[in-house]
Amino acid sequence: MRVKLTGAEAQQLAKRPTKSSRRSSIHAEPGVCQPAHARGLAQRPSSSVKRPSPKTATTRSSHAGLADAYAALGIRAYVPPLEGRRQAETAARKALSLDDGLAEAHVALATVFVLFTPH
Repeated sequence: MRVKLTGAEAQQLAKRPTKSSRRSSIHAEPGVCQPAHARGLAQRPSSSVKRPSPKTATTRSSHAGLADAYAALGIRAYVPPLEGRRQAETAARKALSLDDGLAEAHVALATVFVLFTPH
């Protein structure tokens, strides 16, 4: 099956989304679209990952996010898998201890068990 385009449709598809060469070159640069704190995270050792401060209002979500990060680092072997599992489970359990109703924490703990349990 082939799609037949009218002249106007073909012209619209060929049109560049932006006229600024700076905008299009920014997206071509690796790491530019990432937040500054996320650049190079995988290259740093796990000890450089900051633990969430207990004084912040989002501590529960921070621990759940940290659990997800450790699980991802462990499953991709950026850190030893057993260390990634241990750190991820600890962070997820900490998030659950702060708020047992936090869905993110339950998902993070379930992710640890799914990813690191042999099937």
